[in-house]
Parts: sequence; C-alpha cells; structure tokens
Amino acid sequence: KRPYGYSSFGYDLSDHLNFGKDNVIVVKTDTSQQPASRWYTGAGIYRHVRLVITDGVHIEKWATFITTPKVSSERATVNIASKALNAYIKPRDISFDVKLYDDRGRLVGSKSTPRTTVAERSPAELNVDIPVRTPRLWSIETPVLYRAVVSVLSGGKVIDTETTNFGIRSFEFVPATGFWLNGKNFKIKGMCLHHDGSAFGAAVPLAVWERRLNKLRELGVNAIRTAHNPPAPEFLDLTDRMGFLVMDET
Repeated sequence: KRPYGYSSFGYDLSDHLNFGKDNVIVVKTDTSQQPASRWYTGAGIYRHVRLVITDGVHIEKWATFITTPKVSSERATVNIASKALNAYIKPRDISFDVKLYDDRGRLVGSKSTPRTTVAERSPAELNVDIPVRTPRLWSIETPVLYRAVVSVLSGGKVIDTETTNFGIRSFEFVPATGFWLNGKNFKIKGMCLHHDGSAFGAAVPLAVWERRLNKLRELGVNAIRTAHNPPAPEFLDLTDRMGFLVMDET
C-alpha cells in the first residue's frame, strides 16, 4: 500500500510471481480512509503505472543523481552518482560505463570504471566527474538539455541502462541583489500550481500542461512553485525542456 498518493513508489514483485505461468497483477486504489481533502487531490490512478523487468544486476530505482559543481562558459564538470544492485545469491563482476551527449546527439564525454566484484545482494556505487568543454548552458531563454547514459556491465555485456536529461547551469541567491543564473541577475516571476489540471482533474495530459505553461509565459511567468506536494516526473521534464525555473518543495 501507499498512504501518500503524490510520491513515486515501487515494489519488487519477484517473490510474488509464478515463473513459467500466467500472472495477473492488479493495481487499484482505496480512498475510504481518506476520501477527501481541503482541495481536490484526485482519486483513482492519476499517474503513470509501469511494469519494469530487470536483470538480477540492475541500476536501483532513483539512484542516479547528476550535478554540475563547476560551471563556466569554457568548461563544466558534470558529476554522475548512481548505484547498481547485485540481487543474485552469489557474487558478480560489475563495471559502469557513462556517456554524455549534447542536445544535438554528439558524444561530449565518457568514463568507464574498472571491473569490481560485488557480493551477493549488495550494491556497487558509481561516482565520477566528466569534464565538458564549451558547454551550452541551460537558461530560461535557451533551455539546453544534455543526456547522461549510465550502463551497467556484467560478464562483458551491458545488462542495464538508464538515461537522464540534465542542464548545465550555475545559480545562487545573493541577499543584496536576489537570484542569479549563469551570472545573470533577474527577478523570479512565479506561479503556485497544484498538481491537478482544473477541469481535467488529477490525471492531466501533458499537452494540457504545455498549453498552460505557454499561456503563463505570455503573462511574464518564468518560474513555478509546485504547491504543495511532489509533482509528476513528466511535469518536471516538461519545465526543463520549456525553460521554467521550478521550486520543488520536496
């Protein structure tokens, strides 16, 4: 069960499956204990549900984090941290391969880790820095996104891959002058948005969000505060692509 409907969650179903037979998986909601709130939260399944099939060695859910600790117009450092799990009951040899691509699909950096032996039911951690020369910086005017592809190899074969989009940028808040992005000072003009789409309810098609954000941009909006709960991941992907700053409270 999941008592809080806004946060992503997942379950390992391996121990519940009947291998070699047909399986029926039922996903349902029961809001009888908390049927309502002070605003419309939605009822039923209003975000994506996926069945993910992996090898026994795989990248853990939500284990990949990408940061840009050093940024300039000449050079940026991209840090990629992740974790792979060996769920087998015997040790396995694991290595990582990381590739960075720009918005035109060109390879701009890569790094591979040495092969290491990981104990049974244990994780292997990845933490590498990759330099990127003359990066195209993400901004609200030019929301350029790079792509990091993290692969896990075992036995000389790629057995799991995860792709993460990210922007290269630097930002800070200065008490005397406010917000700075890539060395540029400007005012944040934001809107507070709940996760629902008004008359569309809580299961909001992405095109509805795109239209809504375009209309808000016409009013001068450049930032969104996701009031007050975790937004859908695809909403954050959309704001990245469209060039909106986001205050994600969680």
